[in-house]
Amino acid sequence: YGRPAFAPDGATLYVPSVDHRLYALDPETGRQRFAYDAGVPVLGSPLVREVDGRDVVVVGAGEALHVIDAETGARLWTASDHGAFAGLPASDGVRVYMGGSHGDAYAYEAGTGQVAWSISTNSRITAYTRFIYGPWYDTVELLPGDLVLVSTVADAFALEAATGQIRWSRSGSYIYAPASVLEDGDLLLIDDFGRTASRVDSETGEERWTVNFGVRAINTGAAIHDNLAWIPGTTGLLVAIDLDTGKIRHQLQLTTTANCYSPPVIVDGTLLVGDQDGVLHGIAVG
Repeated sequence: YGRPAFAPDGATLYVPSVDHRLYALDPETGRQRFAYDAGVPVLGSPLVREVDGRDVVVVGAGEALHVIDAETGARLWTASDHGAFAGLPASDGVRVYMGGSHGDAYAYEAGTGQVAWSISTNSRITAYTRFIYGPWYDTVELLPGDLVLVSTVADAFALEAATGQIRWSRSGSYIYAPASVLEDGDLLLIDDFGRTASRVDSETGEERWTVNFGVRAINTGAAIHDNLAWIPGTTGLLVAIDLDTGKIRHQLQLTTTANCYSPPVIVDGTLLVGDQDGVLHGIAVG
């Protein structure tokens, strides 16, 4: 369900599984190095970061956040005060940042798991509405200026990493499509429900441009190449947006028989993206 992740040196691949385990595999042979048992389905995507001089894996499973030694699979700490989290956390090595189904965003001290701060992302009252309007599935992003981006189906929040104070916010459903931090520090945001992409100043939230590209983009996000953002939509429509102007430069219908929820990646000028027919598409983009 979640996305796999590589160790910084590429020597280990970490794969989350609904069989309650996070697997550490040799990426060349598939040989298992360890299997960490979380006790519940591991639906979140793992993050590998250095904390206090060693690599750790951070991943959400059920209603707990697990931090384990990336080399041995030994549990370092868990936190379970946030509800369910099935997204991708972020960490700067000092704190770990994530959302939860209680409707709040959290920062934990990376070495101990102690709560550094938490904020509410919505004003809903019932447990169900706080859940669906919360950041439980978000891909949390580190931004320039010591900010953290946390998103829901209603808003995106740029929070000060040290305190959780809101620097700026923007209305829109940004939880399902991961944001992209561009080379100059600007931010590319994809509003899944609104079917739009926007370039904004990551430190102020000021909008540069917004374009409607006509399809939803659940889970996919953008792959950046030669100043174009390539975004696969759920209907199989691939669009390329000029990052300077916001104009749509290319459109290609990849499939008409299956949905596409696959995050795109560009390798050596070829964009790779999969669909639910089980087809992997390779498109020359430069």
